[in-house]
Amino acid sequence: MTIKSSSLSIPNATAIIDSTHSNKDIDMANLLVRNVDSRIVAALKQRAGDNGTSAEAEHRQILEQALLKPQKRSLSRVILDMPQFDVGDEYFNSVDDNEAPNVFD
Repeated sequence: MTIKSSSLSIPNATAIIDSTHSNKDIDMANLLVRNVDSRIVAALKQRAGDNGTSAEAEHRQILEQALLKPQKRSLSRVILDMPQFDVGDEYFNSVDDNEAPNVFD
């Protein structure tokens, strides 16, 4: 498998998830990622140092944030996800009743 992004390509990248659990009270697994670009490792270590955590703790936080936290949606995505209702044009026709004062003169 080759992992590609806009700026790098990592041939033969693998991720191994070990299903053995280290804590019986919490469902946990081990994750081993091989063939990680050295720039990513350096950035992870730098970010961990900036946040006062270990690289392992920082990696867990990044994975949790990326995979388990709700993602913000753009306004256009929210509008596109709205249900469509066929109510007809009569609900959107304007009515000129000549009763409202003209405030723009």
